[in-house]
Amino acid sequence: MWKCFEPEEARWYHWNLNGAEVYLRREGDEWRTALRSVLFQEATPSADGPEPDRAPRNLPEYSAVGVGRQVVLRPWFYEKPYCVNFRDRIRLMPETETRLDLALPPVLRLELAGGLELTRFTPFLLPETWSGEDTMSGFLGVSLSVPSPPWSVTGASSFIHGEIIFRNQTKTILDIDRLVLYTDSLNVYKKEGDLRCETVVVDTNSNGELRINPRPGTPDGYEAIPVARKNGMGNILIRRSADLIKNIAGR
Repeated sequence: MWKCFEPEEARWYHWNLNGAEVYLRREGDEWRTALRSVLFQEATPSADGPEPDRAPRNLPEYSAVGVGRQVVLRPWFYEKPYCVNFRDRIRLMPETETRLDLALPPVLRLELAGGLELTRFTPFLLPETWSGEDTMSGFLGVSLSVPSPPWSVTGASSFIHGEIIFRNQTKTILDIDRLVLYTDSLNVYKKEGDLRCETVVVDTNSNGELRINPRPGTPDGYEAIPVARKNGMGNILIRRSADLIKNIAGR
């Protein structure tokens, strides 16, 4: 799904992206696309494409002009942070750790080989949420409930999979019910139809300070897709640590 390919002239192609859809057709230097997003809770287990198909029905079409013959569908993260809400509160005993799998909904871009963007869209519609003490000091993010998606993903998927490691190095119990996840320093990796990002480590030291950083390194057998913007995610998250853990027992 994530490889460059050369579509035949005047023929429609189709991606099924866990219920969302992308249609593409090339005539000379004109590229026509049709897109269908779905609500996050309406996502389905399967994903595949591109495959030759009939013209889309009941979908608006968009046109772009660009010189090239090969095209690629690239996954990316939302520019807004993911405000992750845990349906079941995570309770960490003193000096313990736990791991949690994530499946992050992406933003997708259709690009000509060489990086020229034809279109971008969000296949899964997420509600926006405000995080902060007041309207002046907070920020807007996309709300994501975990576990997500609601089914077990096997095989090809348009979701970006990752892992969060929570470490409680204090002498008190930690109750965690939400996390603000910035993706500025995360890369996306691919292997066939599977997408992954770096593991994110959340450390709490004896002073109650939060240290949150990606664990660098390419997963075995994967290759990087784009190069992420390096803006120091760990430092941003430390400054906004009040948004990360709602309750620390005993405080």
